[in-house]
Amino acid sequence: MAAGDSKIFNDFALKLAKKTYDLSSDAFAISFIATAYGSVNADATDPDITDYTPLTGGNFVAATTLASTAVTRAGAALKFDFADMSTIAKAAGNPATIKTALIKHTVTGDLYKAIALTADSGTTAIDVINNDFDYTVNAAGSFTQTVA
Repeated sequence: MAAGDSKIFNDFALKLAKKTYDLSSDAFAISFIATAYGSVNADATDPDITDYTPLTGGNFVAATTLASTAVTRAGAALKFDFADMSTIAKAAGNPATIKTALIKHTVTGDLYKAIALTADSGTTAIDVINNDFDYTVNAAGSFTQTVA
């Protein structure tokens, strides 16, 4: 697994199909955890942010709302997207054990997606004490779906 790899929680897709969420208007937030990306179970039943411990301290808060959530379509391709995060400045008080990012539905706490932040499957934490942190959404969107 490489930094930037991601996986969508299977229960999120199920709940989306059951119309639990409205991707065009619901809010989503990102949290950072010490759990290695490879240890995050995308097939967990009803995964919720309370299953993990969001790291806080320095310039990091428990959850940062992602701006400009949008759903668009071009031909048969559906794209779910949001704006890139503003830079989180390096600071001595920032958490020293961040390995994975989780994106959750802000109202329910249901987990949508896990993102690998390290190149070594989460063995080594990212350094946000000496380095600023930027999260850029994939140019193709947070997820895409093509209808065949």
